[in-house]
Amino acid sequence: MTDLGKGTSSLNDHSVKRRAPGSARHSIENGELPSRPDQNPYPGPTFTLGATMNTKRISAGLCAVGVTALLAASATPALADLTPDSTFGGGDGYVTNDSTTTDNGVAVVANDSRILVVEDHGDDTVNVLAYTLTGAVDTTFGGGDGVVDVSLATVADIELMPNGKLLLAGDRIAKTPGRVVRLNANGTPDTNFSGDGFVTLPYEMRGLDVDSRGRVVAGGMLILKQDIGLLKSDFGVARLRGNGKLDTSFSGDGKAKVGVDVTDRMTDVGVDSADRPVVVGSAAGSVYALTTTGVVARFKANGAVDGNFSGNGFATVNLSKGQNTGVAVGFGAKNRVVVAMANQEKFGGVRFLSNGKPDSNYSGDGKVAGNHGGSVYAASVAKGAIVVTGAGGTGFDQMLVGGVTAKGKLDATFGTGGRSSYDVTPKEDFGFAVFRDSAGSVLVSGTAADGADNDLFLTRLVQP
Repeated sequence: MTDLGKGTSSLNDHSVKRRAPGSARHSIENGELPSRPDQNPYPGPTFTLGATMNTKRISAGLCAVGVTALLAASATPALADLTPDSTFGGGDGYVTNDSTTTDNGVAVVANDSRILVVEDHGDDTVNVLAYTLTGAVDTTFGGGDGVVDVSLATVADIELMPNGKLLLAGDRIAKTPGRVVRLNANGTPDTNFSGDGFVTLPYEMRGLDVDSRGRVVAGGMLILKQDIGLLKSDFGVARLRGNGKLDTSFSGDGKAKVGVDVTDRMTDVGVDSADRPVVVGSAAGSVYALTTTGVVARFKANGAVDGNFSGNGFATVNLSKGQNTGVAVGFGAKNRVVVAMANQEKFGGVRFLSNGKPDSNYSGDGKVAGNHGGSVYAASVAKGAIVVTGAGGTGFDQMLVGGVTAKGKLDATFGTGGRSSYDVTPKEDFGFAVFRDSAGSVLVSGTAADGADNDLFLTRLVQP
């Protein structure tokens, strides 16, 4: 194991998550990750989700938690055409890692040669694990054991660059400021990036992407004021040059923001082919609001809020009543913006034209939704298609996977209603991170729990 250790000046106490150009996969923000989906997964403020639900604490990474009455009525759909890949892992389609009593896979990304998973232990420590495409340990990463200990508190986003280097975005133990980290392909800090491999930013980090010129765009929740019962925040983004310095051609100082309501919670950021950053998340009138609105906002390449998008630079959208959140963002042809969304009972997608208007060629009105029958914790957008994961089944004890096609239809390959629940391991399986690779396979990582011990799992779903 390569230990970047607490107390060092390299990857000390910052954190991580993941995205790729034109695609995104976003897992729940880490704090104390739930051993069951109805437990509190977030270190954020408490939201009461209604009379049928327990009080839960939710921050921007949360997609949805299921309403008790809905879940009681939901039947587990038939298994989909996608099945665990028997050539992956030990022949059963998955690999696990059990290094402590709590091991949660909270972010995943892959290229044509390796798979990287971010593992959170629930005790303010985070590892990056590297696997080959067959699920074997990648001995070229870390100290030969495929593990880099970055000693972080939370995970925000993770990106594999074309040159094999790894970008991570997340928060320090004190939550803000956040950091962007760049590692070499072998897992060591890239000292060509700000001298020590990381850059500090004034956000609770939620996402990052790389534009056409190799500049890193990263962002999160910009806290303006916080007190008991009060959270005033905006969506904040920054652009970094290849050497890690703030790009002053972006908004003058390298940082930009947009405000929609009192409490704005960013969940993801992507960059379109015109190098315009697009952020998604939710907006509410207060930190304790029972109703939130999904938000997508766009900046110009120079960092100004883009008034050509929906007239004022942002658009709002809801799947149904409740706490709606834009979970992940990607792009279709002609820079159409595709947003994976979820709330307490539904998952789905919305697509906007480049001018910010709903795309009527996407499910007729620019929006599609289906019941998830469980809890959604993460989403991915790749080539206009959406994949979500979480927990499902009649007992919340199976990995939930669902999808929306690039044409705006619930994806039947994931089963009836565009979703299915899987028993991946002999334990209870909860999906916390999802990524669709270049071959179209779906990678899901999460935790396999039996009440006493949580093991990280990684599975690959393929067409049989």
